[in-house]
Amino acid sequence: MEIFNSAKSISTAFLRGASLNICLMLGCLIFATSAYATKIQPYDLYYAADIGGMKVEARHQLQQKEGQYSVKAQAKNFIGKITEQGVFEISESGHIIPLEYTKRQKTMLGNRSETQIFDWPSKSLLHKDKETQGKVPISPGQF
Repeated sequence: MEIFNSAKSISTAFLRGASLNICLMLGCLIFATSAYATKIQPYDLYYAADIGGMKVEARHQLQQKEGQYSVKAQAKNFIGKITEQGVFEISESGHIIPLEYTKRQKTMLGNRSETQIFDWPSKSLLHKDKETQGKVPISPGQF
């Protein structure tokens, strides 16, 4: 995980859709693939930092409903807000099966959104953002 040493690096990273949320989300998913993880326990974590007078807040949640897991990460400060959410299942052998991913970014520079739907029966990923949409072939084990 990238460690930020200044307010400038945090705001720059936040504007680029930075890695804090992704690292938090991937940390959860890496834990899920552990040979010892047969069931992941839901959680709700809150983080806050004040670096050089700039406040950054983040929240990371994992919920389970009807055999599916939803992991959500949010980060916000005065520049804007980024929300990422992934939906996945865990196979009987402990492998993660991604089903859906969404990202919403609202900043002073504008708004962006992205959606990815994993269509495993047709072995394709449906991708949509503001400018483009498409279908990409995928195979089991891809994330």
